[in-house]
Amino acid sequence: MKNKNLTSIVVTVLVLAVLPLPLALALTGVEGILHGSAAALKEFLVSYLFGLFTLLVGLGWFLWNNRASKQQKK
Repeated sequence: MKNKNLTSIVVTVLVLAVLPLPLALALTGVEGILHGSAAALKEFLVSYLFGLFTLLVGLGWFLWNNRASKQQKK
C-alpha cells in the first residue's frame, strides 16, 4: 500500500514539473534568437518558474473553491 501512495505522489510531482516546459522552451527559443544564448538560460528559468507558479496557484484556487462549495452544500 505504501508503494502505491509513493508512486502516485512521484507521478503527480513529475506531471506538475513537466507541464510548464512547453511554454518555457518556446520563450527560451524566442529569447535565444533575439538576444543570444547567454540570455536563454535566464529566460528559461524565469518562464518555467512563472508557469509552475501559475499552475500551482490555479490548482490551489480551484481546490479551495471546490471545497468551499461542497461545505456550503452540507
